[in-house]
Amino acid sequence: MTTPDTRYSTRWNLWAGKIAGVLLTGALAACSPDPQGNPGAAGSSGAAGNNNAGNAGSAGNAGSNAGGSGGGPSDTPLTPGKAGNGRLAYVLLEESNEIVEVMDLDEAKVLYRSTLKEGYLQHFFLTPSGRHLVWDGNSEEAPGARVCWLVDLDTGTRTSCALGGLFQASFVTGISSDGARVSYDTLTDDFKRVLAVWEGGQVTELAPPEDGFTLCSACGGLSPDGQTVYSLRFGSGGLFPPAKIWRHPVGGEAAELTSLPEGVSIQIQDNFFHMSEDGARAVFLCSSEQFPKTKQGTCAVDLTTGALTLYPDLLSPSLQLDGKQLAGYLGFGALEGQLFSFGSAAPVATFPSRGIWPTLSPDGSRLAYKAILNGDGGYEPSTMTLDGGDVVRVQGDGNSGVQGPMIWAR
Repeated sequence: MTTPDTRYSTRWNLWAGKIAGVLLTGALAACSPDPQGNPGAAGSSGAAGNNNAGNAGSAGNAGSNAGGSGGGPSDTPLTPGKAGNGRLAYVLLEESNEIVEVMDLDEAKVLYRSTLKEGYLQHFFLTPSGRHLVWDGNSEEAPGARVCWLVDLDTGTRTSCALGGLFQASFVTGISSDGARVSYDTLTDDFKRVLAVWEGGQVTELAPPEDGFTLCSACGGLSPDGQTVYSLRFGSGGLFPPAKIWRHPVGGEAAELTSLPEGVSIQIQDNFFHMSEDGARAVFLCSSEQFPKTKQGTCAVDLTTGALTLYPDLLSPSLQLDGKQLAGYLGFGALEGQLFSFGSAAPVATFPSRGIWPTLSPDGSRLAYKAILNGDGGYEPSTMTLDGGDVVRVQGDGNSGVQGPMIWAR
């Protein structure tokens, strides 16, 4: 299933992450803490001397509580359980190409790291239990070919889930909780874009609805039980065309779940659902002229009723596994992020922005994020408490090229 930040795409997210990184680095130069851990100048919502210390220029460490030096990640070493519990997946750079790594936080050890021989990473998903990982990308050995790997992280078993045959431009959109089914949207040899579900080497194609709308490329998600694929579809009409969410039962007839409000549209590529563990709730990226700062934001949808809640200018959304809370940053280069109860537009908490792509832990007590490294333009996965303290570096073997969102499973 597609769970909080259980999706990753290098196409859109790498681009967005670089923009955010440039903006955050600029803010960092203006108000980062000094190397002795003294707080930076007070920011718009922070007060010098407390944990938020002027939000420390977004990527910095606020005062001594963060444990690091100006702008970089914490020097606190990763020890079992120190950064939180469960399994955290993220992206690294190897020879300027993306690979995926999964860290067991309870044991402070790497469970899996893909190789360039397997392929260049494009999207990945992790089940809520943290046992099954699926990722797709492009082959190094056969240029132009797509690869897909389904990995059992407990046994180390790796299975190819590439569609092959007529399905050439295929993009993974989700995985069922038991790791048995993988969903795709794909372009066939006759340039027909369809939805498909893979299970044990067998592929089931789902007929698209005849509604005059276009299927969003690499969007939507798969329900936890693997029985329903959700798609995002958009119409025509300017920068913010009308958009809909459709429900596609495997072996059944597709039906429209809901339409987005007038004037609200969707990001039309690499827009995956962050879905709750029970499959009842999801968040995704939407856009509108009505969103004052960035024209982008987050849409939260109740998948049982179709009810929508809009969060203008809330970017990089993360949904807690139980679906009760969501978090995100307030625009590119934001100095703070906000935590919401699902379905309510009133924030319940504000947290300092120490990097980009915040990801809620399964119990909602910590946030993982990409700390921006001074000087080399790289990123490093770290975690912190919701008040910005107890910062812990997760990945510290010298590979600091993490890109895109992270995935936090049990």
